[in-house]
Amino acid sequence: MVRYRFQNSRMKSLLVGLFFLVSMTAVAAPDLLMVAMGGHTSCGLGELPPIGSKLYRPFTEWVSALRRDFPDRKFRQLTLCFNEGLPPDADMVGIDSEDPRTVFVEDGHGLVKRIDDLAKSRQTQVILLGHSYGGYLAMFLAANLQRKVEGLFSIDPIGPNCEGAGGLFSGACEEAPTDLNNKAIRERTRVWVNIYQTQDWLHSSEIAEAENILMSYRGPHNQIHIDPKTWHAIDLHVRNLVR
Repeated sequence: MVRYRFQNSRMKSLLVGLFFLVSMTAVAAPDLLMVAMGGHTSCGLGELPPIGSKLYRPFTEWVSALRRDFPDRKFRQLTLCFNEGLPPDADMVGIDSEDPRTVFVEDGHGLVKRIDDLAKSRQTQVILLGHSYGGYLAMFLAANLQRKVEGLFSIDPIGPNCEGAGGLFSGACEEAPTDLNNKAIRERTRVWVNIYQTQDWLHSSEIAEAENILMSYRGPHNQIHIDPKTWHAIDLHVRNLVR
């Protein structure tokens, strides 16, 4: 009888310990750092901060919906836009949801360090979204961040080779960026979705290493990142990652 009680007590201790470990694992769900980047002159003619860009509203509304539907996860968002220049060396203007009244300025290399620093706490998952030149920069970040990227969404990405008359006649304005190591990007990314259109004179193309979505879209290149169909496709993929 004594031996039975001892074994029974030991079993209870093991079960309590197991329950504690499972509970701790559930509490320690990873944070999510969401980074969205607009394209050329996306800050607007008046050099507005990102809150005045076309990308800010749909991105913020979408992240707010994720916060509501996944209350156990912490979401932090960076929104960035271009004024002038070419990625990854051009400066982008950004705001952080943790301090939305403060504007910061970073080029692509500085943005790598900023995201690496923010992602150090806990096991933060990084999700990158970018349109046009911002899509190029998202790909650049995925290739250079220390942490593997959870999700990469390139929206009609255009490379800096499109700039100027040479780009117009070379076909660089009708294809995805060709000067980045796509195989390395794919290896460092859990999910890579490339969303593009071919209706406008300025458009991207399929990327062999990514999951490609050719949009049935008749608007201009500079509107596809605010199209509801684009956000629906991104939302489906991200919800599968967050669950």
